[in-house]
Amino acid sequence: MKLHAIHKKLLLLTVLLVVTGGIYTTRAQFYAPSDHEASDIYSSLYFELGGNGIIYSINFDLVTENRGLRLGLTPFGITQSQKQPGVYSEPLIEQYTTDAFMAFIMGHYLIGKTAHKFELGGGVLFGDVSHVKWKYPRPPGLTFTAGYRFMPKEKGNLTFRAGFTPIISHGEFHPRIGVSIGWMLTGQEN
Repeated sequence: MKLHAIHKKLLLLTVLLVVTGGIYTTRAQFYAPSDHEASDIYSSLYFELGGNGIIYSINFDLVTENRGLRLGLTPFGITQSQKQPGVYSEPLIEQYTTDAFMAFIMGHYLIGKTAHKFELGGGVLFGDVSHVKWKYPRPPGLTFTAGYRFMPKEKGNLTFRAGFTPIISHGEFHPRIGVSIGWMLTGQEN
């Protein structure tokens, strides 16, 4: 995949993030019951190792009440080495670079009345991987989450997630785990 193609996809995802976030926030403010305020909408930004983004991902999350929308992005290039039989019994080390751009959109449901919650979610993984020898799940696919989430309602506090994040891709089930850490962008003032 050429670099300009990655930039186009990143721009498209950014526009999608802004538009979806705006629609979701507007809907929550105008169509929610009257006892809700704008402060009942929480957003967070976090880094996830493993998980739904396969190797890592950067995520934006909007939550109102116990429902939410999550957008994740995984742009990366990896140089991998593989030993191949060489001439005269000396191993030949083959190196290749994999460029990948993956993103996912997920809906999730949170169970719990305190900052400690159980999270259940599902969504779609899409993107492009440039190398044939990619040894991880390939997009497109379905991705899911079941796990623990610490989500304080105060702006600026740390948020933490850990869970089982399987992916179904090309008819195969790939069990995975993920750990996330980030911070609350909006919420109640401290």
